[in-house]
Amino acid sequence: MYEYAGTAPAVLPPHDNSRTSQAEHIRTMPEVIDRIRSAVETERRKPRDVYTHMTTQDASFYRPRDHKQVRNVAQTVNNEQVGSKCKNAADELQQLVGRVYMNIRF
Repeated sequence: MYEYAGTAPAVLPPHDNSRTSQAEHIRTMPEVIDRIRSAVETERRKPRDVYTHMTTQDASFYRPRDHKQVRNVAQTVNNEQVGSKCKNAADELQQLVGRVYMNIRF
């Protein structure tokens, strides 16, 4: 068990990557990201529809920060799905050669 001995900061610092904004950085709850991911993956909804639905239906703590956050999660989901599939014949051939090479015992 640990105890913090000292005073908590009065104001949270801005995000490290921010250049112009001096607003406090508050991380989005992981449940929000999970709900965005499930809406994009399982329900196959567009990011704009997900954002509109979540901002009108959910409490303020369970809303995405902005439309860009929803688009970023959707892009990550799409990249993960595309990464597991071969894009063309050259990719398929390269995967096949890689698998054969890994299974050869020297």
